[in-house]
Amino acid sequence: MNKKIKNKRAFTLAELLVVVIVIGVLSAVAFPKFNQIIENRKVTEAEEMMSAVRTEQEHRCAMDKKYTLKLDNLSDIISSGKTKDYNYSLQAEGISAQSNKGDYTLKMLSYQDGSFCCTGEGCDYVYNYIDIYN
Repeated sequence: MNKKIKNKRAFTLAELLVVVIVIGVLSAVAFPKFNQIIENRKVTEAEEMMSAVRTEQEHRCAMDKKYTLKLDNLSDIISSGKTKDYNYSLQAEGISAQSNKGDYTLKMLSYQDGSFCCTGEGCDYVYNYIDIYN
């Protein structure tokens, strides 16, 4: 009944600790970049929404109608002024999207021009917008 006990090899505590530290360092480097990628995706989504509103507004202009200031008139494009990530509002010449975090606002100052700008502290975090319209 004497069975030989084989030496089982296992990881030492020091080896496991080194692996945990390496994973922690990699996570600390990757996590902020991942958050920036997610925020940029949200910005791209808002830009697409604002561009669709611009197209509809220019379509109205081509039919000799005034730009609408009611989001209800654009319900086929944007169901409400509030989405998961942004609060949209129409102005006489453009549209803006305020981040639900409240730290930046994307703006299309003119439907004719169609260019975007960003105002607020969070602009440093999304793309490379220049905050020239404060």
